[in-house]
Amino acid sequence: MLTIDRRTPNCRKISSCIIPRVHSARPTPGAGSLARAPGTTVARRPQRPPGDPDWCRPWTLTLPSGLQFTVNLEPVPTYDCDHRNESHAYQPNATLRHLVQIRDYTCTFPPCSRHARDSDFEHAVPYDQGGRTCGCNAGARSRKCHRIKQSPGWSVTQPQPGWHQWTTPRGRTYTQGPKHYPV
Repeated sequence: MLTIDRRTPNCRKISSCIIPRVHSARPTPGAGSLARAPGTTVARRPQRPPGDPDWCRPWTLTLPSGLQFTVNLEPVPTYDCDHRNESHAYQPNATLRHLVQIRDYTCTFPPCSRHARDSDFEHAVPYDQGGRTCGCNAGARSRKCHRIKQSPGWSVTQPQPGWHQWTTPRGRTYTQGPKHYPV
């Protein structure tokens, strides 16, 4: 289990969520490694976009048998969006869908508790009206709540990635933020 210190200055603008991608490979000659536990090593390779926290990078675990597992940790944007996982089509790619499901955790309509994996991937600004298929314009909506959003008088805006602001036909506003995961 990885423990991430969110008190570092670079971690203020990202959520505590991480997206692991695991790959297995054979040993790489000449790869530097850092001893972590008896019989295992973790190699850190400095390949990451500028501005990402130090822990955002591929981490490689080498088992005593020589088998290596690589996990790529990426931040989940909840304040600023870098559009790194944007899809240029109406449908999201698998990574973007997964990021939104982790970030929102449940349907974004405040009284709804349907899990995000059982909900629709929905654009706050419709795709055919110029909305991006990106984390800064997407949310998890149950089918019922998706229909409510499209009813006359209802609207949903996303002032920041992961922050969904619902406005009722009578003008009341409800805001729901991203899921807070314990660290």
